Amino acid sequence: MWQAAARLHTRHGADLLMTVGTAGKLSQIEGDCFYLARAIQHDYGARKADAFVHYPPGEWPMGPANVEPYHAMPDPGTGLPEACITSGDAFIEDAHYAAHLVAALDADVVDMETAAVAQYAGNLGLPWAGIKATTDDANHESAGDFHANLLAASQRAAAGMERFIALL
Repeated sequence: MWQAAARLHTRHGADLLMTVGTAGKLSQIEGDCFYLARAIQHDYGARKADAFVHYPPGEWPMGPANVEPYHAMPDPGTGLPEACITSGDAFIEDAHYAAHLVAALDADVVDMETAAVAQYAGNLGLPWAGIKATTDDANHESAGDFHANLLAASQRAAAGMERFIALL
């Protein structure tokens, strides 16, 4: 996803990077479609004997934990609840790991791409924004729930992005 963000920016002069789509729900946050206020990469760090310690991508994965989210541009008035998303290279189907992401990263939802877009934007000083609707609860039922809820969640996310674009 980082490469896609780079192409949009370099080839087309994008001055705002946006991501829209679906996510798994991690926390007890109210709602099923969210404005992404913060993004964190959840799968970069150090695997210790008793825990996984998270670090920002590109930093040395040792020493005390140091996680700083990438902050999105302020919500222009979509009316959507704000959430923190965490991204990584795995589809989460483990309620225990989902609970870890909530506790360790204060995450509300999870996907596989937003943090990469946010990281690219942050490295260049570009604003970014994202809207995600939930399909599942990041647990043992996620694969089936994802497929069952994908169309409806995609429509919610698209409607949220339409509201966002109209406000620009």
